[in-house]
Amino acid sequence: MIGARAIPSRAASRPQPPAHRRAGGWVALLVASMGLSACYTYAPLRDPEPQLGQSLAFELDEPCPEGLADAVGSDTKRVEGTLVRRTETAFVVSVDRAITTRGQMYRWSGETVSLPQEHVRQVRTRRFSPTRTFAVAGGAVVSFFAFVITRSLMASGGVNDNTPEPKQGDGNVQ
Repeated sequence: MIGARAIPSRAASRPQPPAHRRAGGWVALLVASMGLSACYTYAPLRDPEPQLGQSLAFELDEPCPEGLADAVGSDTKRVEGTLVRRTETAFVVSVDRAITTRGQMYRWSGETVSLPQEHVRQVRTRRFSPTRTFAVAGGAVVSFFAFVITRSLMASGGVNDNTPEPKQGDGNVQ
């Protein structure tokens, strides 16, 4: 159409937040995701009897006994998961992950495994770790500010438009 004007969209008319605020949202998401995993550690069980539904880590005998190796893998040294049931001779666990003697971690999707008590060396419980949490949060804050500062310095590294132009005289040097 001749003479038609473009109508600005609402998105175009909305003011955009400064770059540091947009980056702040991503940093907050990153800190939250890292913090959730770093906030916990496994510590020795305080109660002699673990509770059903509790998140536990089971340290297994090394080498893994043949019958158990068929269920969790021959080089598995630790199984982490939720206690589903307890019998007189075994822990029945919904497995979240298994860790090998070489330190490799394998994620499971909740398969249930029976761990004979005779092959479990130690049972640990998942606990909140303030030290790890503060370390991760502190590192994230320092990283964020370092990122913002370096971007600000790079952005202002050019010629300052507010500096006055040098005065030009009549060319006579005195």
